[in-house]
Amino acid sequence: MGGSSTSNVPLEEDLVYDVELLPHDPGKRINIMDYPANERNAVRRGYILKKPCQPKTHDFPQRQVSGLCRFSIHWFKKWDWLEYSIEKDATFCFVCYLFKNEVDSYSGGDAFVDGGFRAWNKPERFEKHVGGINSAHNLAYEKYVNLRDGKKKSILNVFANASEVIKSEYFIRLNASLTCLRFLLGQGLTFRGHDESGESYNRGNFLELLKWCIIEEVGDDYFVILADESSDVSQKEQLALVLRFVNRDSGKVMERFLGIVHVGNTIALTLKDAIMSLLVEHSLSPSMIRGKGYDGASNMKGEINGLKTLIMNDTPSAYYIHHFELYD
Repeated sequence: MGGSSTSNVPLEEDLVYDVELLPHDPGKRINIMDYPANERNAVRRGYILKKPCQPKTHDFPQRQVSGLCRFSIHWFKKWDWLEYSIEKDATFCFVCYLFKNEVDSYSGGDAFVDGGFRAWNKPERFEKHVGGINSAHNLAYEKYVNLRDGKKKSILNVFANASEVIKSEYFIRLNASLTCLRFLLGQGLTFRGHDESGESYNRGNFLELLKWCIIEEVGDDYFVILADESSDVSQKEQLALVLRFVNRDSGKVMERFLGIVHVGNTIALTLKDAIMSLLVEHSLSPSMIRGKGYDGASNMKGEINGLKTLIMNDTPSAYYIHHFELYD
């Protein structure tokens, strides 16, 4: 990997695998998971620098597939992730090679990753591979773009480099938004994503910044989790999780709504997994839990003993509180 000098050791996020050691033809590559775990991102950066293998001047051979067919060079223009292996006369997916194991480790075989796709008479399979918005391919593509573009698109990086005036104005708007959001949640009203000019509000950036603010506010301090279960209008079970902690500056007890997650049922193990998933998603360590409370009047009532036992097994210091109020 590049930058081996001990006087100027690069950060992991800057490491790039020696691109000369990486075969460009996808038919000659080893599985990305066969590289050591601490080198995979460097390998990915190396392949991103090499770019997808698209030999546009190659004389693509014809094959007998419901008649004579061959790969069409125009497919490169339509699908930028598409790669062609001269070695195997087959196509592969560049982004799925790099990231599919991270987003869909339990899926079965995929011709665009395993062995290659060569049914030239069925180009509709390219679209089928892409799939819907939450498909493994699109999730892999998102990770590819994030690694390719680095930190320059991160809202946290943009915020860190902003002037103090911009930061102050941002927090004023954020506090106003949080006040409105708390009111709407208390009234059971919807939150519409539009500003005063009618332009679409960037909800993704808002939620990312909100998550960052909660993490910053809690820091490395202890916290209490408050959980409540309810059913939505479609009778689907959902779990709401609130954090309670002491503000380091003011000494006041704070409550922050962390999120809602749908659960398939309200048995103890399912509820515990949902709680831990929300905490990990927000980079909060379960080992910092120092208390937990559940609404004894909810459908969770019959599972409280099992749930508190499961969490106590992982976090012995998470003392149980039988009843609580989410809001004063």
